[in-house]
Amino acid sequence: MDEIRTGSAPNYIRWDPERTDLTITESELEKIRSASYNHWKDLFLVCLPLSITCLLNAFSDTVNPFILTLPLFLNYLIGGIAFFLSFAFGIAWARTHVNINHLISSIREKPKYKVELGQTGGSEATPSVVLRHENGQ
Repeated sequence: MDEIRTGSAPNYIRWDPERTDLTITESELEKIRSASYNHWKDLFLVCLPLSITCLLNAFSDTVNPFILTLPLFLNYLIGGIAFFLSFAFGIAWARTHVNINHLISSIREKPKYKVELGQTGGSEATPSVVLRHENGQ
């Protein structure tokens, strides 16, 4: 903002009066960024299909009488570990999940200000922007 005020050239804002602009704080911006990328979700989505395929393969290869072979053991081991990890990652994802709709509604509930274009008095008429609260304050 300082580079705008100290510049020698005039500054212009191209603005559409029919558009509604919303302002957000740094913390709200950080919440939006963190809500869009969650490591727990990624780990959950990697482990779940791995566990399903390994366990299905292990169940389909199991014969009666039960004979434990190395491929069967590895399928049960990897499938079981991946299943429990996907369960843990799913719980972590659910706990750290930010409800983005709640955040957006809280941004929209901020007080509204009406922007009015006018001119300041004096020998030279200078265009100005006036912000007024919707209640007229």
